[in-house]
Amino acid sequence: MNPPTRRLSTSQRNASRLRDGLSSSYKAPLDQLTKPQLLDLRERTAKMLDNTAVVSTLPDKGSRLQEKLAEIDALLKPPFKPGDTDKVTEEVSALSLNSSRRDMRQRSIDENTASANEMHMLLQAGSSANSHVHAKSKMISLSESMLLQEQLVKQENETALRKQMQHIKISPPDANDLR
Repeated sequence: MNPPTRRLSTSQRNASRLRDGLSSSYKAPLDQLTKPQLLDLRERTAKMLDNTAVVSTLPDKGSRLQEKLAEIDALLKPPFKPGDTDKVTEEVSALSLNSSRRDMRQRSIDENTASANEMHMLLQAGSSANSHVHAKSKMISLSESMLLQEQLVKQENETALRKQMQHIKISPPDANDLR
């Protein structure tokens, strides 16, 4: 025979389930949810807000639900449209880690000039002339840099193609091919 079982209260059953890992009150942060999960959560939150009977019973009258819905909408909205590349490059170009941006640029140019002077002195080791070299440096925007990079890649591809074409040997036509 089985011994008589003791009935557990609801709170005891819930506590037991929590200890066993079967139930929890943990909710993942919104920014860690997938897009389908966000869409589902948005739909459920919007339905709750539309239900005036439920909203009127809430202590905050639905303000937290509205904040949650706004946060979900912000996560679902893409930060930039695909055609906004100019806007993105402008924003990235405007980024600066240092508030004195001009000083940082000037320091970079000065370092470049010092490096050029060192190289010039090494190359002119036997010369007694005390000449200084002024390296030509220019700070450019991100869009200019991207354009220069594209041009460089295009030139490299053209050079590689020319080299490949030089290695192709053209044989004279056979007499049999002319018939």
